[in-house]
Amino acid sequence: MSLYNFAAGPAMLAPSVKNALAAMILDWRGTGLSITEVPHRDKLFGDFLLELQAKVRRLLDIDERYEVLFLMGGARLLFALIAEQFLKEKAAYAVTGYWSALAARTAERYGRVETIEMIGQPQLPIPQDLQADYLFVCSNETIGGVQSATWPKTDLPLIVDASSDIFSRRFDMSNVALLMAGAQKNAGIAGVSLVVVRKDWLETAKVAEPLLSFREHARAGSLLVTPPALALGALDATLSWIEASGGVGYFEKLNEEKAALIYKSIDESRGFYRNTVEPLARSKMNVVFSLRDDALTQAFLLGAEQRGLLNLKGHRSAGAIRASIYNAMPLEGVQALCEWMATFQKQNEKE
Repeated sequence: MSLYNFAAGPAMLAPSVKNALAAMILDWRGTGLSITEVPHRDKLFGDFLLELQAKVRRLLDIDERYEVLFLMGGARLLFALIAEQFLKEKAAYAVTGYWSALAARTAERYGRVETIEMIGQPQLPIPQDLQADYLFVCSNETIGGVQSATWPKTDLPLIVDASSDIFSRRFDMSNVALLMAGAQKNAGIAGVSLVVVRKDWLETAKVAEPLLSFREHARAGSLLVTPPALALGALDATLSWIEASGGVGYFEKLNEEKAALIYKSIDESRGFYRNTVEPLARSKMNVVFSLRDDALTQAFLLGAEQRGLLNLKGHRSAGAIRASIYNAMPLEGVQALCEWMATFQKQNEKE
């Protein structure tokens, strides 16, 4: 029986990525050493980071105006570091769900924050007269299943949390000052986070503790501290797999197809399954839905697990069901889920 992991993160890895991880633990690049054993000051490791930066640049289609940083930790740490270094007078946060709300609350520890309430409606326009040091948006809200089809056009420096949809679709980086992402959804495993920041804006950052400073990490080439080697290896293997599969454009089309199948199953279920997100804001990464009768949810999840459809339970704050269908989820996994949805509906509509 095939197993399909619909977890929101840490998330499913492509088979070739898991094989690459296993190989690099035993013998990395013919050294006879595990990637976890190679000194990070070694030229081989430094060259590896430069190659990894180049892959990020190719896949995001960015040039040398941007620094590419690999940092330890995840998105929640970055919420604090961004506010600490770039919030001077006031910051603006577009609140589209749980994670952007958390980012705004985190920023309030460092200065004044103006929130723009856009729960479930990420396409609402940003006020033209908005004055702030930056505007923060979350590209995809994993808990609510809400995604911004496009990012706001604004004269303010734009900060984007793309933790859950980076490399899943092509981004317009034209007015992005800083893009951040934890790796454990679409870019590998937990332990490393990616920061892409425009060099001219980086120079405006406030002085921070050197070990936490984006500027200092940039100057050190992401080697200011001992880096998370295995997580970087997973990121490298994931990006190599994305490129070999056809690049971000390929996955953008595939992800649209996968999401459309599940939403079709929901919309044609005559209300048996329900998704309350506005169609234009529906996430192509995290499909959140409930059953008409909540009492059936546990039976649905148990039956799914018996069929190899794993980790479909919704977030603890939202309940219901969540199918996370990042790049590594194959079309076959989504088709199997849709088949189970149809079967379960037939079984329970008869009763």
